[in-house]
Amino acid sequence: MLRIDAVAHQAIVLVLAVGVAACSAATGPSDGSVDTGPTSGPCPAVLPTAGGTCPRLNLVCGYGDNPRVECRPNATCTASGWTVAPAPCPAPAACPDLGDAAAGQRCTTMNATCGTARLFCTCTNCGPPYPVQMCSGDPTWHCSPAPATGSAGCPAEYPNLGTACAPENQTCSYSCEGNLTLACQGGVWVSMRGENMCPISSRRAKRSIEYVGEGELDRLAHAALTTRLATYEYVAGPHAGPRRLGFIIEDQPTSLAVAADGAHVDLYGYTSLLYAAVQSQERRIAQLGADIAAMRHALIARDTRALRRRTLDPDSRR
Repeated sequence: MLRIDAVAHQAIVLVLAVGVAACSAATGPSDGSVDTGPTSGPCPAVLPTAGGTCPRLNLVCGYGDNPRVECRPNATCTASGWTVAPAPCPAPAACPDLGDAAAGQRCTTMNATCGTARLFCTCTNCGPPYPVQMCSGDPTWHCSPAPATGSAGCPAEYPNLGTACAPENQTCSYSCEGNLTLACQGGVWVSMRGENMCPISSRRAKRSIEYVGEGELDRLAHAALTTRLATYEYVAGPHAGPRRLGFIIEDQPTSLAVAADGAHVDLYGYTSLLYAAVQSQERRIAQLGADIAAMRHALIARDTRALRRRTLDPDSRR
């Protein structure tokens, strides 16, 4: 009798599950479109209307699938209802073929973005913001890798804010700068500021890796050691005033310490050049040490042979 009741119970559960699935399918989109908004959790399935009723104070809901996360629209639940922030990035008239050749191509719509699963590009005439950002000339596509795959236990792609998550207090980072870090709090993904771990140096973020041999290492060391250092002051901006120490890009425009835009220092490349000089000099010092040791052993062997001859042939002392 107990076995029959258990079977009947499983059958009822199965019927209910099928019914729920059928209802869900009946209420879903009928045009075959894919909804890129939250599919679970307290957020509405689509971007809500400003001022509308919202379920949880300070809840932030993200929408869309733009690979540049800051270009996704979002809505925040406030005491007066939803506050909606539309997508801040304009759509360009045409996106380039986002291959290796996209970077540097001319574009027309400032701050427009194009992206794929592996790359996103921004139309701008500004260089990196450090140490001093420079903006001039015609805008071109500036490209960088798309947000990295989440760490272990995290969604493979950056989830929208407000979507359901587990376990509680799980953190996921999708950028070495820490600006794309999420935490699972209250059952939903919320944005948080993570630790800056740039520049990223993981093998999975690189390709065409070639290790530097001794000859190339010596060449890089020579480039570092012959770099002309200067003290200077910036002309304008928040960094103007105190004297600084560094090199002048126009003195060595093809250096690996110069960023791709030709106007900024590649700090990672600059540091690696100095490290190459240390490695090259360490190898030379080790070789000199080995040469001195060999000479010392040769001198000791010579003196030992001479002493032995004098001991065996007393007349040789005269």
